[in-house]
Amino acid sequence: MSTRSTPYGSLRRRRRDLTLVASLNTLPVGTATLLAHDVGTEQWPDLTPWLAAVYVVPEHRRRGIGASLVNAIVSEAAAAGMDVLYLLTTEREEFYTQLGWEVFDRAGEATVMSRVVAESG
Repeated sequence: MSTRSTPYGSLRRRRRDLTLVASLNTLPVGTATLLAHDVGTEQWPDLTPWLAAVYVVPEHRRRGIGASLVNAIVSEAAAAGMDVLYLLTTEREEFYTQLGWEVFDRAGEATVMSRVVAESG
């Protein structure tokens, strides 16, 4: 499996989004995106950036692809100088908890999770 990123510069300075695509034998099998603000996060306008659009094609799930994509986004955020990442989930809290994310807030069926991503120096 490989992940490929598009050039984006520093998200903090340029506010450009980043999408990673996982592929197997040149076939795209998953994605994850780093955004300044995700859809449905209007209730938390001061929180940024967000991990969003994590998706793995159903027949390729449970192979570590989703975890690899999430961890790659965390690494990209740390490399860009970000301190904390957020995500919004309605069904996958346990998955993200296993990857080091913590519950930040709850609103109805939605759970906002956060993860410290700053590289320690």
